[in-house]
Amino acid sequence: MHNAFVIATLAGLCGMLGWGFGDYFAKKTIDIIGDMATLAWAHVAGVTVMLMLCIVKFIRAPDAFVGLLPHHINEFVAIIFFGVLQAFVYFFVYRAFAVGTISILNPIFSTYSGLVVLFSVIVFGEVLHISQAVLITVAFVGVLLMSLERNSEILHKFSFSKVHGVRD
Repeated sequence: MHNAFVIATLAGLCGMLGWGFGDYFAKKTIDIIGDMATLAWAHVAGVTVMLMLCIVKFIRAPDAFVGLLPHHINEFVAIIFFGVLQAFVYFFVYRAFAVGTISILNPIFSTYSGLVVLFSVIVFGEVLHISQAVLITVAFVGVLLMSLERNSEILHKFSFSKVHGVRD
């Protein structure tokens, strides 16, 4: 069990670094060629890599590859549906990156993981320890506090700054 925890932690850290660098370079590219061109080229690159991996997998083990493919029309419909939803997500994120500051926007966008935690607790019955709940709460409060106006006194006036890109 201890090895599984270490592997999960390392995978989480690698994922965090991967998403962080990905968003950083996406912002740099958006600043140069624009949000829609970046979105299109990122997806072209991703599809190209995925197709190459699929071809290699098919050449090495055709039977195993065919077993991975969806076999029912409802599976294809679900893949298309969630793919379209993901495209909308990236459209809005890249639009926000085009007009806003990534150091403010990225933590706000990354709070979707809290929904994953909530979903896993409710649907899968995963146990959330008190210390984990406290740390997740601290992370969300930190993200909210990033949006507070610098000059506002929290007890007097509780207003959020108009950070460019948050609306998107």
